[in-house]
Amino acid sequence: MPVAILDRSSAGESDRLKLLLLREGLTVAALPPTAPILARLSEIGTRLAVIVSASPQDALESIRQARSGSSSGSHPLILCVQAVPWAEGLSRCLEAGADDYIEAPIHPHVFVARVRALLRRGLWSGRLGVRAETELRAGPVKIESLARRAFVRDRPMPLTRLEFDLLAHLMRHPGRALSRRDILKDVWLHPEDADDVDTRTVDKHVESLRAKLGAAAAALQTVRGIGYLFSAESPAAGRRK
Repeated sequence: MPVAILDRSSAGESDRLKLLLLREGLTVAALPPTAPILARLSEIGTRLAVIVSASPQDALESIRQARSGSSSGSHPLILCVQAVPWAEGLSRCLEAGADDYIEAPIHPHVFVARVRALLRRGLWSGRLGVRAETELRAGPVKIESLARRAFVRDRPMPLTRLEFDLLAHLMRHPGRALSRRDILKDVWLHPEDADDVDTRTVDKHVESLRAKLGAAAAALQTVRGIGYLFSAESPAAGRRK
C-alpha cells in the first residue's frame, strides 16, 4: 500500500518515519519539501499521506493541497504531525481536512499504532479498496495486517500484539533467515546500538507462536546460529492433522 511522507520540518523526521512504515510492510516514498503535493501523491497512487511540518500554517496549506482537485473520497488519508499541543493541533488539522493528528516529538509505537488504526478505518469504511494488499498468505496461514487477525486453515488464531507482529514480520520475508537481534530491532523497535539485548525474549515468543500454529508450526523454522525464518514450503506446513 503506497504511503507518502512530506517532511517540511527542520527535524528531518522522514527517514525515521519511513523506516517505521517499511517495517509495517508498506511502500513508502519520501517527498522533498518543494514537491508539487497533489501531482506527486497522484503519481505514487498514495493511500496515506503523512505531513510533517514545523509551521502550523504550512501544515494546513499542505493538507488543503493534498485534498484539492480530488473528488469526494478519492483523496488519500492524511495524518498530520506537528509540535503543537494535541487539542489545538488536532482541531486545526481536522478542520483543514486531515484524518488524524499526532503531536511531535513522535513516539515510534504511538506513530505505528495510529497509522494502523487510520488504515483500518479507511479499509473498513470502504474508502481504501485494497483488501488484497493488506493480506499475507503462506500455505495454511493467513494474516490480515490492518485488522490484525491471523488464521490457520481459516480458523482464527488468537495472538498477542507481539506474537502477531512477529508472525507478520517473518511472513513478509519468506525464506529469509532473520537474526534474533534484527527481529528485536524490527518488531520490538529495540535500539540497534543497545548493549542490553536479551535475545531470549524472541525465543520465548517463537515457542508460544509455534504452539498456536499447531500443525503449521513447521513453517516457522530455526536457523542454527542465526535466528528464524518462515517457509511455506515446509512439508508439514500444508498437512492436515
